[in-house]
Amino acid sequence: MVDKNRLLEELRNLKQQIKSDPRVMAKYDLDGNGEISGEEWELARKAVVALLESEGPSQKQAGASNIGMAAGIAGTAVGGAASQIFNRMRGSAEGEASAPDGTLLSENQIVVQQQVESVELLTSFEGRNRYAFFNAGGQKLAHAEEDNTGVLGAVTRNLFSSARSFTMGISVLNTAEVIGVKRHFELIFSKIKVSDSQGPVGEVNQRFSLLNRKYDLVPYFGTRKLTISGPLFRPWTFNILANGRQVGSIKKKWSGIFKEAFTKADTFEISIDDFGLSVAERKLILAAAIAIDIDYFEKKNK
Repeated sequence: MVDKNRLLEELRNLKQQIKSDPRVMAKYDLDGNGEISGEEWELARKAVVALLESEGPSQKQAGASNIGMAAGIAGTAVGGAASQIFNRMRGSAEGEASAPDGTLLSENQIVVQQQVESVELLTSFEGRNRYAFFNAGGQKLAHAEEDNTGVLGAVTRNLFSSARSFTMGISVLNTAEVIGVKRHFELIFSKIKVSDSQGPVGEVNQRFSLLNRKYDLVPYFGTRKLTISGPLFRPWTFNILANGRQVGSIKKKWSGIFKEAFTKADTFEISIDDFGLSVAERKLILAAAIAIDIDYFEKKNK
């Protein structure tokens, strides 16, 4: 739980810093009335809450490097969280730098392959989720591993399966980049918070829909919200949309009759059609691919 007095103090500090910067103020005061409110402010407030949550005792004991959540380190002093969030807001207002070529976040075709432990192949035991990320040429770009270790983690995975909470770090090879994925315990609709070494990035939220499978991808610092829509009669396809226009897709790939019948490993292909997607949006899409696997295909494997 976040201390309410601490949260209010951080939010007051954040508003003061926003008002001191004309460029950031222009972005967050859309109606020009001199007040900071609306959807943009609500996203900034969520970012502060996420950063304060990452400073919890269990997080400090685990160590940020274990779960890709280095975000909590900078906000330990009162006012530190506000300053950290403001710096990201200012960076967003000035324009986000693109990812270096040849890295995970610069690729427009990414294969996400689940790595399955041998014990899972022979039994119904649910092991920790592991993933490897490759480019179209088969070069490994990153790896990720669920952090729930020990007996308690094993019990939680096998008792709650796809409803469980967990943390995971996506480690980008040949860089210092670690993308933190924190999934909350949810019985119906999943919710994932995404962070990096600079702090909170955004959320991936599963939504109710009668006719398709839907997610909202909400960057805390950006100008648009992405949605993912999975057509009802195309169960392996999930289209990524921005303002109703398709900008990419996540598709489960056929692995061959032997693998499909005798293993639990899933493979997904992320395709980016809009090369102008921001780095933050790409990070949320990576987290969404993991959410899709757990929400819709882990249940089937179980």
